[in-house]
Amino acid sequence: MKDGTAASAFLQRFGPWALVTGASSGIGAEFARQLAGRGFNLVLVARRKQRLDDLAQRLNADTKSQIKVIAVDLAHPDFLRVILAEILEFFFQTKFSPQGSLEKMPGLETHLPVLK
Repeated sequence: MKDGTAASAFLQRFGPWALVTGASSGIGAEFARQLAGRGFNLVLVARRKQRLDDLAQRLNADTKSQIKVIAVDLAHPDFLRVILAEILEFFFQTKFSPQGSLEKMPGLETHLPVLK
């Protein structure tokens, strides 16, 4: 999908944002690199904040993607609440409308009541 037309179709189909868990190393980090290379903005999630920050810095140098880092352990009982709160705070702080973007993150909108 190096072709600009294919990458554009991919973005059109899935929306501008991707959430990648386990992004601090291995397959998760590679998914993040591939998605950023296709023009996606990223929410990177893993336990190790320093590794996430390092990856975000490299991706910022190589792409035009917006990147939000969230350090949370997915084994923690409230991990979803932490992720959703951080995402919503980020979108509102950057004055980016979460409407439309969150709708293009399949299934995410069904978990919004968790924040109440």
